[in-house]
Amino acid sequence: MQIAIQVFKLLVLVAVQILVLNNIYFWQLINPLVYIYFIIKLPYQTPRWALLVWAFVLGFSIDVFCGTPGMNAAATLAAAFVRPVFTGFASGRRDYEGDAAPSARQDGSVWYSFVLTFTAVHHLTLYFLEDFGNGQWGIVLMRTASNTVVTVFFITLIDYLFAKPKD
Repeated sequence: MQIAIQVFKLLVLVAVQILVLNNIYFWQLINPLVYIYFIIKLPYQTPRWALLVWAFVLGFSIDVFCGTPGMNAAATLAAAFVRPVFTGFASGRRDYEGDAAPSARQDGSVWYSFVLTFTAVHHLTLYFLEDFGNGQWGIVLMRTASNTVVTVFFITLIDYLFAKPKD
């Protein structure tokens, strides 16, 4: 049952990203990439192999519909690969129940550092691969910074709107 719920969440985020968010550009430069919210919200106790499988499926799904051969899959895999390090720092190595996941309401300011770092790794990888060989580092860094800020805003907004209230 838990896998079916995760698959449903993945399908919803992919659909929203492809049908709505990929058509939104601010200043012809900023495009919120909230599909990574799926990987962010996986439980703390998710094994690394499962994180990587989910990340590949998610990134590959975006690649198929956007015509970006492997770039989103690679970026999502890179961010998922380092996610356990970020969650370790963010959680303060606390023990969580099996289904506990990062949450803006539960984790407070730690949430922002985790999501900001995770999103920056994803975006830097994605835009580096997109620019591969052109040497326009300034544009890559500008796109990474601006898209990271906007994506973190939208992800945090989604988390506050749809996450369970704090007990």
